[in-house]
Amino acid sequence: MEDKEKKLVLSASKVKTFKQCPRKFYYNYIEKLPKKQWDHFDLGTFVHSVLERFHKVFDQDGKADNLKKLMTESFLMEKNILEKENRGLSREILLSAKEMLMDYLYKIENEGLKSQVISLEEEFNIKLNEDFSIIGFIDRIDKDSDGVFHILDYKTSKSAKYMDDFQLRVYGIHLLEKYPEIDFFRGSYIMLKLQSRLVSYKFNRIDIEKEKKKLIEMANIISQEKKWKTNQTALCDWCDFKDVCFNSW
Repeated sequence: MEDKEKKLVLSASKVKTFKQCPRKFYYNYIEKLPKKQWDHFDLGTFVHSVLERFHKVFDQDGKADNLKKLMTESFLMEKNILEKENRGLSREILLSAKEMLMDYLYKIENEGLKSQVISLEEEFNIKLNEDFSIIGFIDRIDKDSDGVFHILDYKTSKSAKYMDDFQLRVYGIHLLEKYPEIDFFRGSYIMLKLQSRLVSYKFNRIDIEKEKKKLIEMANIISQEKKWKTNQTALCDWCDFKDVCFNSW
């Protein structure tokens, strides 16, 4: 990269972006060009905020008598915050969010939470070595009924087909740093558009140590990159930088 003295800070999304297209990484994280406004990002951000508020109150209460009322209040409070900031969402986004949140609520009401919520929206910044670090936000860290820690990440994707465990492995680096006594944990994506179905994995300390080594290797590649080549795929049609990228050919 242009400044060798500058420490490289990675995240799961940064690594995925570079693997998808180095040119996209360049436009996003180095040039820092403005991004397009996508409805699905608004939807994901809103739903995350509602669920964070819902669980904060639910966990303080311990056994809220009326979960539907609590979810409705959380929904309306987050909606009102956006409207006061002149960032109101479209009717379509709100309806889609309501449907996912009610599915989530239905599952909790019928199956129970089955775990203790340890933290919500937990931020981390961990040094991989002297030159590289990894940052992120974890939606939820739970402890399951058997005492095993469980990382949970909300997803508003329409399909679980393209899910992989990379993001959860990255989050696992923080979990094992914070709780060095544990040797294994679970990680799951909560697929909110699929009736909150879980896509789950199991990890141990060896898995996470291997991931740290891979991240350092990737960080070295990114830090030494100079060409930032475009990787043309079908995903180009949904790229934030499609116009400026095509015009540069």
